[in-house]
Amino acid sequence: MSWKNRLTLFQPVTSMIRHHYDNLRKWQVRISDKEAWNFGFMEIMVLVVVAVSLIVSKNMPQLSRNGRKPVCHIQLHPEICFRA
Repeated sequence: MSWKNRLTLFQPVTSMIRHHYDNLRKWQVRISDKEAWNFGFMEIMVLVVVAVSLIVSKNMPQLSRNGRKPVCHIQLHPEICFRA
């Protein structure tokens, strides 16, 4: 058997292998794109959670170290004394 006959004998197998690796390459790109979108979405969610927690903590009543409301000093902190 000559080398030319051997090449034609394995030609369908090499085309199947090439097709398989082309599909793997496409899937790798798709998975990488999905990972990038997922990472971006998670970063945005972290920013939203931090912003919401800051807003909520700003609107909470202020407490002193012993757990009681602070004494009102109208000249120093009028926003504490007149908060509803």
